[in-house]
Parts: sequence; structure tokens; C-alpha cells
Amino acid sequence: MQRFYSNGKLLLTGEYLVMQGAEALAIPVKYGQDLRVETSAIPGELTWKSYDENGKIWFSARFKYP
Repeated sequence: MQRFYSNGKLLLTGEYLVMQGAEALAIPVKYGQDLRVETSAIPGELTWKSYDENGKIWFSARFKYP
């Protein structure tokens, strides 16, 4: 399993404008987000699960690919 973590931030300008080169003011926040990647037990299938801050699943989906 691989795990990636990113700190949270509050942007006072639009994120898409920043991506286009606009200056921004960002404030760090307490929370962040992480992504865990595991090899699927079923070849050709991707399972996605999103959890809220209490550890409950709020979104789940399965995708099949060739």
C-alpha cells in the first residue's frame, strides 16, 4: 500500500485563477487529506471509497477498465 498526504489550506482567491498564474493568499488549516493506493484483488477494476472526518464512507464507486 502507498499513502500520500497533503496539508489543508484555505485559499482567499479562486484555485483555478491561481493555477493560471494569479497571486493568492492561503491560510493553513488543521485538517488535510490522504490518499491510499492498494492493488485490486479483481483485475481490471478500480474501487474508490471516500471517508468523512468520522471515518464513515460518504462516497463509494467501482469502475471497470480494459
